Amino acid sequence: MPMSKKVLSLVVVGVLVSSSSAFACYSDWFDEIFAKVSTQKLDKAQLLAIQQFKSEFTIAKSLDHKSGKCDKAHDAHVPTFIASAAGVLDDAQYKSATGKAKTETQKLRYEIFRLKQEIAEIKAMIATLKK
Repeated sequence: MPMSKKVLSLVVVGVLVSSSSAFACYSDWFDEIFAKVSTQKLDKAQLLAIQQFKSEFTIAKSLDHKSGKCDKAHDAHVPTFIASAAGVLDDAQYKSATGKAKTETQKLRYEIFRLKQEIAEIKAMIATLKK
């Protein structure tokens, strides 16, 4: 019985130490940007894309923790999220979220995003017509 109490105590201490270090390693820059982006009026495709970019950020953040890195490393992934979001937000949404106008490259990425949607719609119409 005393051995199990010791093991339980060690497990509890381990959980507390690991969770407190995860809480100590925190930067709110991503949360601020994500909140500004997600409060825009997003259509379904935009919302799905933004959620995918958030998932990619979360994966990169967990890889930082495995490498022993913290806040600054997390913040280094935020520009990637912003660049990705620029490809799915229109000019007004992007400016509202970031306070900056899009670059020409970002505008082209958005146009490509919309063209992909239109092509998918056309393919769906063709498939419907073939039936």
